[in-house]
Amino acid sequence: MRVTRRTPLASLKRRDEASSIARAEAVPCAPAARVAAAPRQLQNRWLIGVAAFILLGGLTLLYALPLYSRHTSVVVMARDVQIGSTLTAGDVTTADVSVGDQVAVVHPQDGILGKTALTDLRRGSLLSPGLVGDAPLLADGQDLVPIRVKLGQRPQQGLTPGQAVLAVPAPQDPTSPGGTALTSAQPFRATVASFGQPDPATGDVVVDVRVPAADAVGLARAAGTGSVTLVALSGGGSP
Repeated sequence: MRVTRRTPLASLKRRDEASSIARAEAVPCAPAARVAAAPRQLQNRWLIGVAAFILLGGLTLLYALPLYSRHTSVVVMARDVQIGSTLTAGDVTTADVSVGDQVAVVHPQDGILGKTALTDLRRGSLLSPGLVGDAPLLADGQDLVPIRVKLGQRPQQGLTPGQAVLAVPAPQDPTSPGGTALTSAQPFRATVASFGQPDPATGDVVVDVRVPAADAVGLARAAGTGSVTLVALSGGGSP
């Protein structure tokens, strides 16, 4: 009689688990996933951005350098100075500004201390060479006469200190007794010493002129009527 040996159930389970482990170890592992490289489009955009930044910086320098090269140190009034006063170190200061070649300015190295103000100098204004001078305001035998001139009684391009002018009596009514006297009066040769700011309401300007002492009274009388016209003479020098 043949006897069949039965394998216990627990042994069968252990045998199946061992087979599963062996099969699992035999299966090759999947290769590790590789990190994808940065897209080429992103790199191109970054390069384009850098190139644009460099180009913008170059254009900025190209525009700014000519402007900065025109900057220069100039003399500016630190406080108000009246005509005839001598400039001192406390009257002026310096500023770094950009001015065109057509603008006349005074540089710190020009040595303006000790010079005489030929007109009223306002605080904050640029100092130009024609506003100060070495000579005193009045020479011997000269007098200073103020003339109030309206629009149309002075050159539109303006006057400058030292400008030679002809003060011409020109009454509005030549037929009046006073007008007849003014019409017959001879013009006065004079030199502009200074001038004020235009009146905001009327546009009138007071111009101080230097004249020989012998002509001072006659010019003052004519100027008192408000009928004197200033004519700029060629050359701009003293008459």
